[in-house]
Amino acid sequence: IEVGPVRAETDTDWRPLKGPARWPARVPRWIWVLPLVAVLAAALGWATGRRRRTPRPGPPRPPPDRVAREALERLRWSGAIENGQTDYFHVELSRIIREYIEARFGLHAPERTTEEFLHEAAGSGRLAMAHQRVLGDMLEACDLVKFARARPGHAEMRAALDAALRFVDETR
Repeated sequence: IEVGPVRAETDTDWRPLKGPARWPARVPRWIWVLPLVAVLAAALGWATGRRRRTPRPGPPRPPPDRVAREALERLRWSGAIENGQTDYFHVELSRIIREYIEARFGLHAPERTTEEFLHEAAGSGRLAMAHQRVLGDMLEACDLVKFARARPGHAEMRAALDAALRFVDETR
C-alpha cells in the first residue's frame, strides 16, 4: 500500500497558519457578577433568618396575685357552686391556689401532695403561720372532696372561695 499526498504539489492555494489562540478566552462581565449576587443573597438570607430566630421580648407577665384573682373570679362565675359541681370546683380551686403559691413564693406546690407541700412551706419561712393554717385547711378540704368523695354544701364552697380570695389578697 502506498500513501501519498492528497493535494497535488502544484496547488498553490495554501492558506497561512493562524496564530496561537488566546487562552483562557475572555469571560464576559456578567458571569463575574453572578457569584457576587449569590454571595450577597446568602448573606442577606442568613441575616434575616438569624433575626427571625431571636426571640422578641413579649409583654411583661401579670403579677401572680392578679392571675390568681382573675382565675378565682372566673371560678365564682362559672356556675360550679350553684350547679353543685363539687369535684370540678375543688379541683380548680386547688389548682389555682397551688399555681399562685408556686408563682408567688417559688414553692413547688402543683407536683406535690398537700402534706409534702405544707411541710416545705413550714420549713421555708416564706409563708406566715396564719397563712399556712388557712392554706392547710383549704387544701385539705379540697383533698377530702377529690379523694374521699366528701360533698360540701353551697355555703361551704362559697366560704372556701372567699378564703382563697382573702389568702391571695393578704399574701400579694
